[in-house]
Amino acid sequence: KLNSLNEIEKSNSDFNDKIKDIDEFLKIISKVPKLSSSDLVEMQAQVQKNYEQLVGDCDGVRKLLENNLSLWSQYDSISEEFLNKLKDVEGKTKSETTYQVDLPSIDEKVEKIREYKKQMEQLAPQLQEIIKLGNAINNKNEEVHINQAVNQITARYNMASNLINTIMDRLIDYGQRYADYNEANNKFTTWLNETKANTDKMSKASPSKIQLNDLKVLLNQIVNRFDELKNLNDKGESLYTGIAVESREAIRKNLKQLRNTYESMHKKLNSLIKKL
Repeated sequence: KLNSLNEIEKSNSDFNDKIKDIDEFLKIISKVPKLSSSDLVEMQAQVQKNYEQLVGDCDGVRKLLENNLSLWSQYDSISEEFLNKLKDVEGKTKSETTYQVDLPSIDEKVEKIREYKKQMEQLAPQLQEIIKLGNAINNKNEEVHINQAVNQITARYNMASNLINTIMDRLIDYGQRYADYNEANNKFTTWLNETKANTDKMSKASPSKIQLNDLKVLLNQIVNRFDELKNLNDKGESLYTGIAVESREAIRKNLKQLRNTYESMHKKLNSLIKKL
């Protein structure tokens, strides 16, 4: 449209040159005796008025087009930059959806996702600017359907943000459950090692130095700890789904070792009590 307007303005310039020629012609005619040029002067004045109106209209159209072009230029520039950044974050985020949680490095993974979330928050002002420019363009010309494009961009942004939040919640949940498992594991393992040491000590001692009641008390403590072992086992197995094979095998191996140690210690005490 601006190119077409340039052609019109070029024609206006040519027309203006012709008006100047007419002015010179009328000046010559006015000097000729007994020759009336009033009608021609009146017509020329109307032509001049029409010309000035046309020039004014062209100026108004140019301002409107240049304003629209400026809005489009800003929209194209900002939306292109925004979409490139959004695409980058989308790619990084989608790769995390197929990721199986490696429990020992879960804190590091949470920080990475938190950084993606920060990048999305930094994009928010640009999105608001895109929406603002889209509304301005739409107000100038509703036929361009700019709001449809803006809505698509907004939907992509919201989808990426929601995905990041989902991944973040998932990792935080695993992290909390892994922390609960570790706390329970450390507590039970500490007790198990201490009790095993006492059991081994008693099993190696001379029967005359062992009090049967002490053995029964120790056995009772072991029996009472079974629910704690079962609870620890449940905490570990609840982590199996969605975690890396290495993490799952490490938990399974640890739980198996604890159960074996617990059962072995229980049998040893029972045997020692029967022997006494």
